[in-house]
Amino acid sequence: MLEAIKPHLLLTIVVAGMLVGLSWSFGPRWAKPRGWLSKHWERLHRLLMAVCACLGVWTFTFFGDFHDHGVYGHINFHSHDCYHYYFGSKYLKEWGYDGMYFATVAALEEIGRDEPRKAIRFERIRDLRGSAHFLRRDDFLPMVEAAHTHFSPERWASLKRDLSFLREKEGNNSWWQGVMLDSGFNPPPSYAVISSALSNRVPLNDATWKWVLGGFDFALLGIGVGAMAYALGPVPALFTLVILGNTPFRTYNWTGGSFLRQLWVFFLMLGVAALARRRWGWAGAALGACTAAVFFPVFFLFGATVPLGYRWYRTGSRAELIRLVGAAAAVLVGLIALSLLRFGVTPWLEWRERIGVHSVTFFDNHLGIKKIVTFAPEVARQAFGASDFVYPEWNRALVARLHRMPISDMLLTAVISIWTVAGALRARPAEACVVVGSGLLVFWTMPASYYTIYVGVFAAVMLSNRNSPWARARFLVVCVALVASIVMLRYEHDLITESFLLSCGWVAAILIISSLYWIERPAIAQEPRRRERTVGAATLVAAALLLVGTMVRNHHYDAAFLPKQVLRGGHVADVFDVGPGEKEAAHRLVIGETLRQPRSLMDTFGYLVQDECGILRNGKTIAYDLAPAPHGGRLVVRTDSFYRGELTTKVNGQPLPNAHLEPQQTLFQYLQIPLPSDLGDGPLHVEQETTAQDVGVFTVWLVED
Repeated sequence: MLEAIKPHLLLTIVVAGMLVGLSWSFGPRWAKPRGWLSKHWERLHRLLMAVCACLGVWTFTFFGDFHDHGVYGHINFHSHDCYHYYFGSKYLKEWGYDGMYFATVAALEEIGRDEPRKAIRFERIRDLRGSAHFLRRDDFLPMVEAAHTHFSPERWASLKRDLSFLREKEGNNSWWQGVMLDSGFNPPPSYAVISSALSNRVPLNDATWKWVLGGFDFALLGIGVGAMAYALGPVPALFTLVILGNTPFRTYNWTGGSFLRQLWVFFLMLGVAALARRRWGWAGAALGACTAAVFFPVFFLFGATVPLGYRWYRTGSRAELIRLVGAAAAVLVGLIALSLLRFGVTPWLEWRERIGVHSVTFFDNHLGIKKIVTFAPEVARQAFGASDFVYPEWNRALVARLHRMPISDMLLTAVISIWTVAGALRARPAEACVVVGSGLLVFWTMPASYYTIYVGVFAAVMLSNRNSPWARARFLVVCVALVASIVMLRYEHDLITESFLLSCGWVAAILIISSLYWIERPAIAQEPRRRERTVGAATLVAAALLLVGTMVRNHHYDAAFLPKQVLRGGHVADVFDVGPGEKEAAHRLVIGETLRQPRSLMDTFGYLVQDECGILRNGKTIAYDLAPAPHGGRLVVRTDSFYRGELTTKVNGQPLPNAHLEPQQTLFQYLQIPLPSDLGDGPLHVEQETTAQDVGVFTVWLVED
């Protein structure tokens, strides 16, 4: 019964917290003429929000279930995430960013040889040097065998001891094999210099694993909420806990019970609190540490400088800006320097390479403007997963699609970034910090969905300002966006569609809030009607740029279309489009299968193509004729194979090299079969069979190079 009502219960608690917040926001007007209410209004709302906050924490922890560890019960320990962040920071000096899985596999298999009940063998791991690639055993074994050479005997023994303990608690081989397909340890070394100081002092054992390691984040968040209560007031601070983790993606499932995953949120809370109290040095120090923890909070730091920079421009007063930026730079440079002393330069070089790869890796749960401009209905309903072949091919297709309209995208991002910054020029620094930071974060990067945990801080800052109808309207925008996202997840279960819709909602909410700032207090003197026109003009320009990019990317090509990346400067001598009767008759098609299947899919180069296929089944033969190719060339076959196998080809009775089929499922690929130059001057008679269960043959090109 409880399982059935949990989604409704979550929504009810979030909405209840929002209603209390709205009531508190309008309270000074409502309560003033009413004696008892006027006296007890604040106390009543603190009590009601405290109740909602407790319920919010309850829903955040899966309604008190935490993580299910079977015989060990429901505990606050996220094994998968703790492995990456506890082990990742503790042994960063030895294995860097690229060698984490190599050393883990080596240590676990060595443990298995010493303790047969813990034996495990890995056949496939993710290549952390490129996050969309995977390695088979023959490929990674040399790196695994050399992994222990980076450890001293004492540190290798420590790693084996820690892994043996975790292996004892997590004995499922499938679980471990899944861990090795993740994306590794990704925060910068400046984060690790903080977290490793703790991970190297707090052991992984029976006394710590259930509640201690996963409890540090709760303690930090509690301190952060206390700081916000001091700066913003108890009601907005408690509202943070209502939204905490109850954001669109279930954050506790991703990062709850991990090891110092919310360190950056803690520093963001301190920074926002200090900004609200006008403690510029402390604010800069906290936001500098926040930036050092995961680096993308540099956008929040920049957001805090926006109104202070504008104040300098208008009044010549720069003391606040200098204290903020100076403190941030000192902390950031200090932590980077400590990380260089502790770990050296190599981890920084590896991390830079890792982040570069991540910036063009379209994971299912990533959010941002890049997910919006590359989305097409053909992309949805996919299970990219951790496959060896499908995921890298899909990622390459989306990257190619992203690069289709770079100028339009750059202009769009620049326009909405400028608009967001312009709207915050006269905002309070704490509000500018979260609004500009949130906007630039999704405009210029693709953050993972679990980073939405900080939206509780965003909502609290929006609630804390209740001095004008515009401030209350901005808070209402946040409430509507959050409720809409939670309701959407109730009905949409495809991760890619979810991330697209959430990205759209995020961008829209930021732009609406920025527009409300401009209408309330524009940075240049404007009459109310002109303010609205300015907002309308900015909206029109952004919509036009988005429309141009969408129209170009979503153009559907017909069957004869062959990407220039496949053509490679060659010349198409003949095209055979399977499906239309006149085309099949002209090429004397023999296939033995009457089924023709029309498809509209994306190809491996990001183009949307409409085509129709004939089905070649295992044990059958497809035969057709093509134009002569006296100088050789290539056969190019468009397919969307669902099964692994080979496509065998004979031309004029001469066997040609096999083309390998991988299960792309819903992505067009192009098989290329080289033709020799001794096929004569007559037409080509092609015969093809497959060892797969079946394969769709859509269009065939004869290309002369």
